[in-house]
Amino acid sequence: MKILSLSVLLVTFFACGSAPETRYFAIHYDLPLVSAKAGSKVLFVQKLTADPVLRTDKMIYKPSKYEYKFDYYRRWAEEPADMLTSRLVRHLRASGVFKEVTLAPPRSQPFYMLSGQLRQFEETFENGKHLARVSLAIKVQDMKTQELLLDDTLDSFSEISRPGEEAILDAMSRATKSLLDNLAEKLAVLEKE
Repeated sequence: MKILSLSVLLVTFFACGSAPETRYFAIHYDLPLVSAKAGSKVLFVQKLTADPVLRTDKMIYKPSKYEYKFDYYRRWAEEPADMLTSRLVRHLRASGVFKEVTLAPPRSQPFYMLSGQLRQFEETFENGKHLARVSLAIKVQDMKTQELLLDDTLDSFSEISRPGEEAILDAMSRATKSLLDNLAEKLAVLEKE
């Protein structure tokens, strides 16, 4: 009887279906048009770090300011800090603010170094609104003089206007683009000084 009960239980378990398919996503937006007038300085971008909660490929959502939830079936194609590092480099190259934007420190010329920590990269609910939020703490240092040129935290929000993952991805992409546009503007001011 025990064997029959166990067999029925196993058949029932496997007949009920399987776990949902795991899906992988990345942010996407059109890069800024390349400026015809490139700056004169080189920018070395260190790989971004991330707050511990963001060191995962699982999509994160916050139903309240105190609670984090992880989606086990919707994941980023790479961890958010890695995704933002490559997006930041491509964005700044396209902006034309610097002569060169690189992930390796230049050997023979003076350069600026940008380091940063991803603080938030999540779907959240704040003040009754469904939002995508991206927050990045950044520092820019002149490696020739060792002067700290910029120490700032940039935040960007974009409303998630409809249900579904496409809307979440659109909002995360818009929030990221807005944050990186803001960073490029701040860096353009530094490059001119």
